[in-house]
Amino acid sequence: MSAPSISHISIEHDLCIERFDALKSVWMQYVEQGCFGTFNGLYCDVVLEKIDLSRMLAPFSTVHSIKVGGSALMDERIMSGDRIVLDESLKYCHGKKIAYWLPEFCGWTVKTLQIRKNGYYLVSSDGTFEYRIQRYDKPLGMVTSILHNEYHRSNAISRPSFFPDGEKKQVDLSKLLNPRPSSTFCAKMAGNSLYDARITHGDRIIVDKSLEHINGKKIVYWLHEYQGWTVKILSIRQEGNYLVPANASDSTLFEYKIKEGDIPWGMVTWVIHQP
Repeated sequence: MSAPSISHISIEHDLCIERFDALKSVWMQYVEQGCFGTFNGLYCDVVLEKIDLSRMLAPFSTVHSIKVGGSALMDERIMSGDRIVLDESLKYCHGKKIAYWLPEFCGWTVKTLQIRKNGYYLVSSDGTFEYRIQRYDKPLGMVTSILHNEYHRSNAISRPSFFPDGEKKQVDLSKLLNPRPSSTFCAKMAGNSLYDARITHGDRIIVDKSLEHINGKKIVYWLHEYQGWTVKILSIRQEGNYLVPANASDSTLFEYKIKEGDIPWGMVTWVIHQP
């Protein structure tokens, strides 16, 4: 069956493409205690900061976002419920992530762009997929940020397909990231103890102090023994509560049993990764 013409496909109908207002500030609540409080140890360092996320994520009118509704991008560390921030104005860059609408598959994907002598290619990070871009394929923009949905991720099973569904409903990004300004703050990561859980060095996390502490979710704690901040996976057990790392390649990491004097600061709701 021949590929449908791009003129007959309404991309906006199939994807949730959201334009951002670059003038709208998204200020995270400033946390006075422990500002720039870090410690050297076996845990991720956390630096609390006051930041205008709208300027960081969407400085120009050419920026928009797409919500992922499937599980086909797992090899790109992108899961259902995440959001991808794209910039149409950026120059195509070899080795960077790009989003493309592929009429042949009637779907869109995010892959690493490879510019070769014989053409442009989309390549998966695990090397299992390679596709040569055709003239009727439509670029949606270079990926500037990936927003990992951590706390409110839906466990609903999406329809099986190679390419994920896009959400059709429009969402206000500022309300999505910061629905409760009085209890929300932002932190910057320095370390890779949660690498296997999709948090890497330099990422920013959005933390909400008002949310219930849930087993298996990521949480920020002030550890009295180390006089510093950390973010780990919360493990609630009969013998006590633990903070658990997630990096199989680092044998020095170990579980930490929460002690009296340690202070919980909130649950991680979003992780902002800028590839």
